[in-house]
Amino acid sequence: MVGHTKPRTKADQDRIEFVKGLMGCLPCVLVGYLDSPCNYNHITESQKRLGHQFAYGVCDWHDLNHVCWPGLSTQEMIGRFGPSYGHGKKPFEEVFGDELLLSQTVDFAHQLFMEHPWNDFEMPRSIGADIRRHHIQLRGIA
Repeated sequence: MVGHTKPRTKADQDRIEFVKGLMGCLPCVLVGYLDSPCNYNHITESQKRLGHQFAYGVCDWHDLNHVCWPGLSTQEMIGRFGPSYGHGKKPFEEVFGDELLLSQTVDFAHQLFMEHPWNDFEMPRSIGADIRRHHIQLRGIA
């Protein structure tokens, strides 16, 4: 763990539960794979956590470069899911944008959930598409 953060507030806990139980890995959502189990990845700046509201979900592949699909090589994983942060910050950000942008996309996804709730790990494909479109607009690619 890098640094300590303040104790969690109710809003922090709600966001963490949303990401881990309802949204899953954001990079996976951005490449079209919905509902991947994830960890809550806090964003750091100068070796210090920014707080619980500055985070996003990330699976073992996108976080640690752990090939989690049996029979796939690292190159096949990259081809299907994009690069892992474990490959370096630059390749990861070239595909998914910087971590603050990812955190903003989680905020948008949480807003969509509040308007149109879904069950645990049953995000509708239309919501996933809305999240991808929003993220692309944030990146200024569209």
